[in-house]
Amino acid sequence: QGLGAGLTLANYDMDLRGFGNVLGKEQSGNVRDIGFELYAKLLREAVATKQRQQAQKNKEAASPPPALAAENVTLKLGASYLIPASYVPDEALRLQLYRQLAAATNPEALEACSAELRDRFGAHPTDVAALLQVVGLRNRSAALNIAKIEVGDKATAVSFHKGRFMNPEGLIALVQRLAGVVQVRPDSSLVWYRRNSQDPLAGVGVILSELESIKVPSGTPSGR
Repeated sequence: QGLGAGLTLANYDMDLRGFGNVLGKEQSGNVRDIGFELYAKLLREAVATKQRQQAQKNKEAASPPPALAAENVTLKLGASYLIPASYVPDEALRLQLYRQLAAATNPEALEACSAELRDRFGAHPTDVAALLQVVGLRNRSAALNIAKIEVGDKATAVSFHKGRFMNPEGLIALVQRLAGVVQVRPDSSLVWYRRNSQDPLAGVGVILSELESIKVPSGTPSGR
């Protein structure tokens, strides 16, 4: 009876740890088949494996998210931005300039591209100015671990890569401070109901500025 009670307790303990049917009905014959000592050893190993997996998950959750490449950011902004043929007639050259802009992942490189366009082809038309602004928004989004921004008629959706932001506590405080303006979806993305409908790019810039202001937890050196 003592052994049976111990096995029941072990079963209950494993159930609490989330091991499902390790000691359920499907496994009830295992003790008879392999002996209690070996079975207990297997249980200990299973518990240790589960604990290691949980510790790794906790470590990953506590560590800063890995850097997101700018090329992996998706922006759906509802605005026109391109290099028109009227500005750069040669198609091959336009493709080369697009590649240069794609590789401009920091403010200095982007400014160099902007200056080159101005020097070679004249003042930026509206679509080119918007394109340069979008590249800047893309780079800022990547630095915030934002995988996607989608501007709609009534709101802007902001999705983080793997649902992670580098300062979760700051993000919670921001959502609380902007209650009614910002909501959190079950998938950890944000819905931002404040939008500059006349200039969606400026509206996204405002959102990024809000998030940049809380990127570094309070009291943590920014490295700047």
